[in-house]
This record gives sequence, C-alpha cells and structure tokens, in this order.
Amino acid sequence: MRFYYVALLAAVAMLAYVAADPVAVDSQKATMPSSLQHDVPATRRLRMAAADEDGEERANIKFPGLEKVLAERNMLKEMKKNGQTADEAFTFLRLEQESGSLFSTRNFNVWKKYVKTLDPENPRVAMIKTLRGQYGDADLSVMLQQAKRVKSTKKPAMKLQNELFEQWHFKQQYDMRDVYNKVFNMDGATWAKMSRSDTRFDVYKNYRTYIRRTHDELF
Repeated sequence: MRFYYVALLAAVAMLAYVAADPVAVDSQKATMPSSLQHDVPATRRLRMAAADEDGEERANIKFPGLEKVLAERNMLKEMKKNGQTADEAFTFLRLEQESGSLFSTRNFNVWKKYVKTLDPENPRVAMIKTLRGQYGDADLSVMLQQAKRVKSTKKPAMKLQNELFEQWHFKQQYDMRDVYNKVFNMDGATWAKMSRSDTRFDVYKNYRTYIRRTHDELF
C-alpha cells in the first residue's frame, strides 16, 4: 500500500514539471550560459549587470584637458612640418583676430611655445618683432600695459614689455620725449594736457622706471 502512494506522488510531481511554462524556462536559460544557471546567485548576477553598464559609461567618458593637449601638439606639429616663421605661425593661429584678450588665449600660448622652438635662447626677441609688426608700438605698448593689470597675464606681459623697452632703447635709442613724440605721435603741449590716468601715461612712466633701473648712468 505504501508503495502505491509513493508511486502516485512521483507521478504527480512528474506531471507538474512537464506542465511548467516552457517559454519562461527557455527565457531564463537564455540570460546566462547553462554552466552558470545554478551556480551564480541572483544578487551576484545583478552586480555583474551593473558592472557591465558602468563599464559602458566609463568607455564614453571624455577628457577635455587631454583633448586640448592633443590639439596643441597637432598645431605645433603642423607648423613645424611647414617650416613656418614666427609671423606665419601668428597668422596660422589667427591671433590677429584676437582683441584685448590676446595674451590670455590658448593659441597665444601655442604660438609662444612654437617661437621658443625657433629661438630657444631669445624667444621674446622674435615675439616682440612679430607683435610690433602686427600692432605697431603705440597699440602694443598699451596692450602690454593693460595685460599687466590682470593676474593671469601679468608675468608674461612684464617680460614682453621689458623686451619692447630694450628694443626702444638700444635699436631706436628712444629717450623719454620720444615715447610721446614717436610712439604716440603727440607734441609736448598735447602730452602735457593728457589725463594722468591714461594708459599711455603709464607706459611712459614704466619706460622711465625701466631706464632708471637698467641704465641708471643716463640719469
């Protein structure tokens, strides 16, 4: 009698298994290899899925700083390949289109690096030559004076201004009167009436300070 009940229970269990939804079983098997179906807990499978999604997100991360560095390298490589002069590189980088913010632009720093490869010993000499040709002494001296008022451009502007003053003194042999006569095209009377808050007057004072500091024998 006992054997009969055991056989009956086994038959019922078999029928219940066969009646199970085959679509659900198949879809479950399709989500993971059969060798892992019964060995990987559900929580671990969730972590694996999350890791896959995180990996996809990381693959799409961009690095703006790196992109800028690569862009600068490509520009430097292109200019070197073409054997461009400091003047040609200035035009290639479209720096003549920049306004008063010239010295803070990324392309100006690229140009500065390139000029240094042309003249490692005295890059500022070549830079001032190009800048004077582009803007003229009047505009350039004012641009440099204004750039000295900005923290981020103060140091490079001071170095370029010193180089400009060197060329004024040694090449043009400018004295103090030549600053307003030849640089700013003013006579003494007009200059005397100009506001002392004018940036051009700051240029004049800075040139005088430069001469006194470096060539005190003239005073």
